[in-house]
Amino acid sequence: DHHNPRTRDTVAQLIEHLENNAIDMEGVCRVSGNVNKVKELRMAFEKGESVSLDQILDKHVVSGALKLIFREMPEPLLTFPLYPNFLASVEIKDPRARTAFLKSLVTTLPADNALLFHMLLKFLYTVQLHQEKNKMNSANLAIVFSPTLLRAKDETVASMMTDAAAANETMKALIDGYPSLYPDESALPILSTLTTQDTPTAQTEDHQTLIMDLQEKLDAALKACSEEASGKAVWEAYAQALEGKIETLQGERDHYASLADAASAEDSEAAAWSRALNAELAEAQASIQEMSSTTAALQEECASLKNVLKRSQDDLASIRSERDKFETESSSLKRKLESSSDEGQKHRKEVAELEESLAKATATSNALKQAADDHIAELEDKIISLESNMRKMERESEDEAMENDKRLKTIQDKVAAMQSGDHAARMELEAENSTLSARITEITQAHKTTLDELSAKKDHVLSLENNLAERTKTNSTLSEQVNALKNDMDRLRVAEGDMQKRLKEQTDKNASMTGTMGHLDEAHAARDAALKQVASLKGLVAERDSELAQLRVDLSANVKGNIDRLAAQRQTTQQHEEEVRQLRHMLFVWMSLAMKYDNMAQGRSCNLDTPEAWAHVQERGIHYKEWPKFIGKLLNPTVG
Repeated sequence: DHHNPRTRDTVAQLIEHLENNAIDMEGVCRVSGNVNKVKELRMAFEKGESVSLDQILDKHVVSGALKLIFREMPEPLLTFPLYPNFLASVEIKDPRARTAFLKSLVTTLPADNALLFHMLLKFLYTVQLHQEKNKMNSANLAIVFSPTLLRAKDETVASMMTDAAAANETMKALIDGYPSLYPDESALPILSTLTTQDTPTAQTEDHQTLIMDLQEKLDAALKACSEEASGKAVWEAYAQALEGKIETLQGERDHYASLADAASAEDSEAAAWSRALNAELAEAQASIQEMSSTTAALQEECASLKNVLKRSQDDLASIRSERDKFETESSSLKRKLESSSDEGQKHRKEVAELEESLAKATATSNALKQAADDHIAELEDKIISLESNMRKMERESEDEAMENDKRLKTIQDKVAAMQSGDHAARMELEAENSTLSARITEITQAHKTTLDELSAKKDHVLSLENNLAERTKTNSTLSEQVNALKNDMDRLRVAEGDMQKRLKEQTDKNASMTGTMGHLDEAHAARDAALKQVASLKGLVAERDSELAQLRVDLSANVKGNIDRLAAQRQTTQQHEEEVRQLRHMLFVWMSLAMKYDNMAQGRSCNLDTPEAWAHVQERGIHYKEWPKFIGKLLNPTVG
């Protein structure tokens, strides 16, 4: 910001460092330094940090920071309003006249801008004085700084390309004309500062002193006049050129006025067309409202159909899930049935084999049982016979024992008799005793043999009974297995019947689901037809919306185009009027200055309040051709 004192101090510090350390450096202000370092240096100054420029080895970074300060200003140093005036200086071919015109523009700069521009222009003029070493003449410096110092407010690429040459030439003229733009400060102000207040009055005591002071002021004024004398003719020629331009601009203003009238007529026509379009728009909106209500009803119906469809889809999904479940179960039952059939066949085969084995076992068992029964009966008979024999033998044994006892007693009697008897009786008794012992032994042996046979017979009978019991147990186990197999067969037959029943139920359900699927297909077809109808209606609504939107766009574009065209025409007219006003004001100022010069040269009064005179001109609407007469009356009120 050029109003910030820190900016002025920063610019002064950068310029002083460059003048002392880089004035002879080739490409100074043209070669770019490291971008990051330039930004860091710029930020350090902006934050108010203490910066030692002597520590920066690359002096192009310092010059880059200087250029960046002016480039980042929101308004260029030579201001937006003065931009066209500076560029207009290229039309003045006389160098001295151009410098005088540029000087008048520089003096109108704001104070802060003027101070910064003075510092910068002095530095650039100093740089170009060392062009043999730094290779930077005024043209090169102008190329570098003109885009930064001279910039239009509404800048475009086309305007930049168009104005680049004029901007460069203007900047070069400013650099080259620095001595004339900023002459010795001891010179007196311009003649317009010399008024009748500086002339002596009748009451002055020391006339000689006042005359000398006035003479000094007059000499200084004449000196300034002599410096500007050569420019007077130029300004008169420039004033004539401006006069021609004013006439041209006035003609253009009249033309734009006619265009404004035509635009007003077009605005009336556009208003009528706008009213017609508004009426059509109202009709279209009514149609859209009706179509919107129809669309809303169709959307409600579509929503209802969507709900029905959703429920149908849910039912269908449930049915499909149940069908899949039933199909899975059916497949499982079929596999089980097939497996059960295989197992049944296997069981039937096993049962048949077992029945055959059972029949054989039964026959064998019956035969064995019959044989065992016969054998047992025979054994029982034998046992009975043996028991009878044993009883008989026991009786016989008892009888024989009794007899033996009797014989023993007889023998004892005989022994007793023998003890008293003779040797022959003893011998007879011993022989009889031996015979009796042999007989007892024989009977005992026979009895033992009979008991052994009887015991063997009993063991055989017990073995036969055990075999019979085992056969009976085996027959019972086989019977139980046969019964279990028969029960399994019965269960398999029942399961097969259940599976056949469930298969039939599943077939019926599949048939029912097929019918339901048919109804759902019909519902889907109806839904699709309704959706197609809704889509068709939506397409119609979209077409109408598109047509209405296009109508709105066309209407807006036409109205906006007319408004923009009228606004542009009015803005252009206002700009031209402002330019004409500025040119008229500049022409009036220079005409007043010229007539002041003439009056002063002729020794007449040059006391004229130019702003007040210009206010009178504007208030009365005095034509520019009458200005010399009007200014002459103000300068010489006594002249008729």
